[in-house]
Amino acid sequence: MYNSAGKNFHRKLMIVFMFFCYSPSVKPGIFSIFTSAINNVVDITFREVIRTSIAWYMAHKVFGYQDGFYDQAREVVRQIDALKMKLNDCKAPDGVKSQLGSKLQAATLGICKEECLDISHEVLRFCQIPWGVKKPIKIDIVTAAKLLDSTHFGLESVKERVLDYLSIVDNFRDGHPPILCLLGPPGVGKTSIAQSIAQCLGVGFGMVKVSGMTDADVFFRGFHSAYMASNPGFFVNTFSQVGHINPVILLDEIDKVTSHSHHGSAAGILLDILDPCCQALFKDNWLGVPFDISHAFFITTANDYKNIPISLYDRMEFIHIAGYTPDEKKILIKKYLVPKMCQNLRIDPEALILSDDIIDVIVDLDKGNCGVRDLNRMVSRLGEKYVRASKAGAPLAITPELIHSIS
Repeated sequence: MYNSAGKNFHRKLMIVFMFFCYSPSVKPGIFSIFTSAINNVVDITFREVIRTSIAWYMAHKVFGYQDGFYDQAREVVRQIDALKMKLNDCKAPDGVKSQLGSKLQAATLGICKEECLDISHEVLRFCQIPWGVKKPIKIDIVTAAKLLDSTHFGLESVKERVLDYLSIVDNFRDGHPPILCLLGPPGVGKTSIAQSIAQCLGVGFGMVKVSGMTDADVFFRGFHSAYMASNPGFFVNTFSQVGHINPVILLDEIDKVTSHSHHGSAAGILLDILDPCCQALFKDNWLGVPFDISHAFFITTANDYKNIPISLYDRMEFIHIAGYTPDEKKILIKKYLVPKMCQNLRIDPEALILSDDIIDVIVDLDKGNCGVRDLNRMVSRLGEKYVRASKAGAPLAITPELIHSIS
């Protein structure tokens, strides 16, 4: 219970409040003068009365005199209260939290519906960022070796180097594990090796192609939240999706990065990303504060080391992937590509068996390539021919001429 003086204060506050609500000449921004007075209201019941009046004010001053908008305004107030609780529980820097808290306070004091929705969306995205959440890593080298063998045929020297890398990852106390660059011609499995490393570590995986990127600053750093439809940068989005701050990040085709652009140098942005001294201070424009990306495992790919900018070259360790020999390609076709194609197209593996002569023809047609993309393409085309012939009720004769026609 509160005394008569408190009742008189509250009654006078409500009278002034209702005057402003009914006056057609008062703009919604004037309502901010009640902020300090409302915060001084101790009685919980009366505070709820004022908050209900706030909803009424928003409904009539901001949303208009339409039926149903009063309840909608009260719902907005409830949503903002829930957002404030989420924001308080978030483990973000206090400076960013105070900025969003001010926006939520402004939303409570009567702004347009669209801006309420924008701020709600901004706070929800902000609270989804896994501030300081690291996924525990415990490497089992035996299991990792089995996983690499199951996903990649051959490439023994490459897998040995990857296992060496994995064995030291959880031994680092200070500093960062080396940044790997998978170097080799197209189609030799660089991307899939990076994905296998993420599986061995048990962490999330994010990938971006940096070749030809003309606006790397906006892509990686995002837009400032003051702009309409602003978005965070690549790292904030990726960390939010995987739910932790130590995923594997693959920067693909780093040798094709543009050095000059009217939006800024992509190589310069990548230098901030790959330089261990800059990672902890990487600034996301949407957040407006430094965002630590140093816990991520960075892997790059390239086809030709000569085209990699010098500033980036010195910060990476290279794993050379030479590709597959003709004999290895024959084993790949028989044991991996054909069974995979049969599984994808729902073909009985016993019904489609390629002879050694046909496999030799396929490999000979792919003689100039080190990777397996063209091999996989020819095997897939052969599967399509087989499915078409089966649906037509006619057997398919697999001949060298047929292989040449689909190559």
